[in-house]
Amino acid sequence: MQVVYEGNLKVKRGDSIKVKGVALKDERAPNGIEIRAKEILMLNEIEEESFDEWSLKRMSLDKKIKYRSITMRIPEEFNTFLVYSKVLNLLREFALKKGLLEIVSPKVVYMGTESGSEVFSILYFDKEAYLAQSNQLYKQMILACGYKGVFEIGSYYRAEVSRTTRHLTEFRIFDVELNYVEDMNEILDFIKEMIEFVFKNLNLEKPEFETITFKDAKEILLKNGIKIKDDLITEAEGKLYEIFNKDFIFVTEFPFSSRPFYTMKKNEYSYSFDLLFKGLEIISGAKREHRYKILYEQIKEKNINPERLYWYLETFKHGIPPHGGFGFGIERFVKQLLNKENIREVTLYPRDPDTILP
Repeated sequence: MQVVYEGNLKVKRGDSIKVKGVALKDERAPNGIEIRAKEILMLNEIEEESFDEWSLKRMSLDKKIKYRSITMRIPEEFNTFLVYSKVLNLLREFALKKGLLEIVSPKVVYMGTESGSEVFSILYFDKEAYLAQSNQLYKQMILACGYKGVFEIGSYYRAEVSRTTRHLTEFRIFDVELNYVEDMNEILDFIKEMIEFVFKNLNLEKPEFETITFKDAKEILLKNGIKIKDDLITEAEGKLYEIFNKDFIFVTEFPFSSRPFYTMKKNEYSYSFDLLFKGLEIISGAKREHRYKILYEQIKEKNINPERLYWYLETFKHGIPPHGGFGFGIERFVKQLLNKENIREVTLYPRDPDTILP
């Protein structure tokens, strides 16, 4: 909208003002609204001239991040984080409708979840501790109470020196763990319904899903000139999107060798999965091993000392129902949803190997 005022108050770009007047429809005005101001109250004057819209739009990504609060004056930039906010709220709404319990897990932990690698170490009084990579062990343990399931929207940290368009060192995950899971497809069905719910409430077309085993995906990729071992690589994810032409592709039953110790085995494979969205992994999940003796042996198989996980294993000694779940990368999802090139574009104040300010 635009404001018309016949007084002599000088207003500069970036000043904060309060306007009293009459709003009129005018097709020539921005957004079709013109305010005939009777009074303008100055709330705060700028110390230096602010950027104009042309300059804001032409900024490099690094500079946009530096001046994020200013660049969000552009509707397109603001809309990115409006969508991000809507996604967060829709995920929480869906989980609550499903009757899940929202939890908050610690972010200062005794050891890394993923075998202790790629962690940020900190001094916790006189002890060594780490910033949490995941809430995986905690969300499993709480299921011993017998409740139907839990979820958390939390920030996590990985000390990956990766300067790519898809990695951050601090990121947000929508974590879900479901109790009494007998078939891994129950988790896949939950995810499909969840994503359909988000799309519907964002007024988007109902998404289509494809499901393929890792073994079959490996053969298809080899025929298309891409050789993989026991996990997907970036090039492979993009090629599967190109081949199937489906926005969402579940790849299931990864080799156990590429999955964490708490994943339930299926011979040399596992009851695990990744979900790709337009060629980018956004979700990783599995049915978990809930039997104490087998879990203990799997920990040793991954060359982890079970004594370091005594506090986790203790819960399984007392019994825990069959369960499974997933972690959903929120920034990655929004990046693909809005067709952005870089994950830093959808992160308010991103953290990567080179960025710790603002």
